[in-house]
Amino acid sequence: MAVVARRTAIPFDVSIESPGTILDILHKYQTICANEFCGKCMPCRYGTKEEVFIIDKIILGQGTMEDYQQLKTINKTMKTASFCMLGLRSPFVIDALFKYYGTEITDFIEHKTPMPKTYTELPKFLIKEDLCNGCPSDEKAPCKQVCAVNSIDGDKGALHIINQAKCYRCDECVAVCPTNAISFV
Repeated sequence: MAVVARRTAIPFDVSIESPGTILDILHKYQTICANEFCGKCMPCRYGTKEEVFIIDKIILGQGTMEDYQQLKTINKTMKTASFCMLGLRSPFVIDALFKYYGTEITDFIEHKTPMPKTYTELPKFLIKEDLCNGCPSDEKAPCKQVCAVNSIDGDKGALHIINQAKCYRCDECVAVCPTNAISFV
């Protein structure tokens, strides 16, 4: 029986060397994921490779709305059935891209319109200084409680900061922030 070297589930930089579309970033991100997974569970082992194939198909202009829906289905399966933290958390990045750039992606698929924006890195979540009160009444701020990778730093009652190197961009902190201080950039 072959021994598979287990890699640690650490965050990784998905910035690209030259500006590209959100599909370019999505492709690079999934390619990294496909190379980083340990291969012990089926959703990660086959799901990431299938997602890269579908994204390639979309980039080449051959993608359909069924492919787009299949990406969403694979992501849902990975979130519910993966064994490791990387397999459980990585689909959230793709879901966030679909949530915020879904219109651009579907327009590209349906009408072959060029992607209007270029990006040098994945979108970020930032905490607005003027809105964050550090949740002084809570023992632990809700944003810190839902963050699975502990990317939000800050003391009780003080401004919180998102560590971009740790953040998986899962969008969960935005939903629970009582002051709406977390924004998507």
